[in-house]
Amino acid sequence: MGGPDGGLALAILIAMAAMVALPALVLAGVGLLVGRWRAGEGRRGRGGLLGALGGLALGAAGGVLAIWLTFFQDGYDDLPTLVLDAPADREAVYVLEDPAVSTEIRWDGDVGRLAVPASGVVRVRSLGPLATSAAQVQTTDGRVAVGSASTPGPAELGVAQTRCFDFVPFDPAREDPCGAADAQLAARIRALEGR
Repeated sequence: MGGPDGGLALAILIAMAAMVALPALVLAGVGLLVGRWRAGEGRRGRGGLLGALGGLALGAAGGVLAIWLTFFQDGYDDLPTLVLDAPADREAVYVLEDPAVSTEIRWDGDVGRLAVPASGVVRVRSLGPLATSAAQVQTTDGRVAVGSASTPGPAELGVAQTRCFDFVPFDPAREDPCGAADAQLAARIRALEGR
């Protein structure tokens, strides 16, 4: 969890732990109280213990469900699919939303198709569903995007949004093409476009 995003990762980890622990402990306490109350009515046995264990299990299950719904909501959505006709040597593709161009992603239901020039940078009038959703991205030759990023702008390129799709598995020695700051991203895109 080192690096510039280490604090954010730690905060997310703490939030996820709290989302499981807090409901589990509260329901365990409620179960213990109900079990003891029932045992106080003349019933024998371990009502308090069983109530606490049942509450603990229900709380933990509820917490796991809350984590799933909060952090992994794209896992249960029908994601749009983008098929890129990209050059085989392209490790990353940049799709820029630029209202000044006429190129469009051809959508047929939830599947979009887009031709990518040799530069690996393509400007489109609108990102459509990609503007607000994660997507399954692949190339016509079968490569699947293993990383992606979305960022507003960079404004200096005259674009509203940039989506980057990386097709190379993570390698710590390789610079992440999708993880650059705005100024670096703008410079990289300008160089690829030959501007």
